[in-house]
Amino acid sequence: MSKKKFNEAEFKEFCKEVIPHIEALQKLLEDRDMENLGSLTFSADGYVTFSVYDTGWELGRLRKGEFTMRHEIGLEEK
Repeated sequence: MSKKKFNEAEFKEFCKEVIPHIEALQKLLEDRDMENLGSLTFSADGYVTFSVYDTGWELGRLRKGEFTMRHEIGLEEK
């Protein structure tokens, strides 16, 4: 089975649907006075990661399992 590919018109329509969700995530960060960058990655099998840079926090899910929160703890003192 070959992977579906967007043509320009399809991608433009897809972007129109995606932009409100991106802006909603940005507003959530802004409402919490977070000026950090965020990153969202996901795949068709249910894998998801959402992280906010410089906070050490990440929300993730492997495949179709439960979401889990992780916090990175650095070893170096600043």
